[in-house]
Amino acid sequence: MLIMGATGAMCCGKKYKGNFICVLIFLIFQACLVVATFVLAVLPFGVYMTPPENLEWFCNSTQEELTTFFTGKDDWYKDLVIEGRAYVTDVDTSLAARSAIMCTSVCPCAVENWDLWTTAAATDANEDFTTTDLEMSATGVSDWAACETLLGEIADDTDAAHIEAAKNYYNSLLEVLEDDFQCQGICEGSAFWLYGDVATGPAWGFENACLPKMQESFKSKSLGASIVLFITVLIDLMLFICMIGNCKKD
Repeated sequence: MLIMGATGAMCCGKKYKGNFICVLIFLIFQACLVVATFVLAVLPFGVYMTPPENLEWFCNSTQEELTTFFTGKDDWYKDLVIEGRAYVTDVDTSLAARSAIMCTSVCPCAVENWDLWTTAAATDANEDFTTTDLEMSATGVSDWAACETLLGEIADDTDAAHIEAAKNYYNSLLEVLEDDFQCQGICEGSAFWLYGDVATGPAWGFENACLPKMQESFKSKSLGASIVLFITVLIDLMLFICMIGNCKKD
């Protein structure tokens, strides 16, 4: 936008007024702006148009199953979907690793009993949930932050500061998701909430995952954003056509 403004000002100046190269450069940048705005408009529109059942199908499929499904197909987004599933698995696995530490001997939880877990509908990831190795305590932890304190500080080495910064950033992101969207993981939560009160019960299941929760939260907002951006594309395109028309007359 700044480059277009500077180019437009130059084209209106006495020195470059009517200069073909100057006008051509302006048109090129304007065409790029139209394309970029269109791409930005398509992204939130895609969020609005994606059916919830497609998200559930994505989460219930492994990377290998998705690769098989897209074999022989020319969909432009297939690589994005397949690689994205691998990333989702890594994120959800890292959450499950933390959840596996919660409510154990190193981090006993401040819960009265395990009724909320044993009576909750099990998912594929938690169908074998057992309380055998779990521990509770009146003075136990209620979230991951308290558990992390019990686990102690990270090893003192040359990369400690960088590791700590990355860990704090990751922790704050997970905390925002749990606090603001009441979700955990991308496709699958874990047995315990990490930043909410652990006594509220399990976080497992697709219904507690962040992918469907965030789509539901942003769906109406994404449609509004797409409408505004598509109107902007239309205005920019009309200006572009008018500029070409004026250039032909000149």
